[in-house]
Amino acid sequence: DTVETAFTATVSVPSSRMISHGVNFDREFDGNKREARRELCVDPQATLVVEPGYVSKQKGCDRFVSLASHFPDAEFLLAGGSRGDRNDPFISSLRDCAPKNVTITGRLPHQKFHAAFVAADLVVLPYRKEGQSGVVNWCATYEVPTIGSDCGYFRSLATEYGCIDLIDATDVGALAERVSTVLADDDRREHLRQAMSRYKLQNGFDAVADRHVSLYRDLVDETGGVTS
Repeated sequence: DTVETAFTATVSVPSSRMISHGVNFDREFDGNKREARRELCVDPQATLVVEPGYVSKQKGCDRFVSLASHFPDAEFLLAGGSRGDRNDPFISSLRDCAPKNVTITGRLPHQKFHAAFVAADLVVLPYRKEGQSGVVNWCATYEVPTIGSDCGYFRSLATEYGCIDLIDATDVGALAERVSTVLADDDRREHLRQAMSRYKLQNGFDAVADRHVSLYRDLVDETGGVTS
């Protein structure tokens, strides 16, 4: 967000031309759901809710752990570890309070991390942070139905593509109700899956690169090639 603010302060770019990070079309895990769950040692018959990526308070991982207590018959997977210190006190506190149906994997090898997207019935991203998310782009790569916080970036994706089911993640009870509804509704999950597919197709790296080229050409034309 700081970079965006600095950039838009020096050039005239409407918000409609802000460019998202590109989506990778190439899957890093090619197996099916059963194979992905075997990779992660998850019951193939279980309902599996996943939050992939680095574990941090900004990503609302404490909310994810609290959410799990509403679903004792489902499995919840925090598929990641600390970005820095492997003995992160935040992760230690999550382990101390997590119900039995929560697994915190710690840092995962590449193959296992990508298996988490294939293994998931639903991804939940109860973020506090507002900026772009590489995790969402991997959700798009694997076309995973996703629920996310009603924050700026997720809101823009939901408005334009309908690919994220938004919720006020500060209310874990309301989040639990939404998760329960989406898990019980095959049609809703399929709608979210198809919307993720549309988002992916329109925001692959080639398409995003073309937008960058177009934007910079327009900026050069507007400024006469002068940069500050």
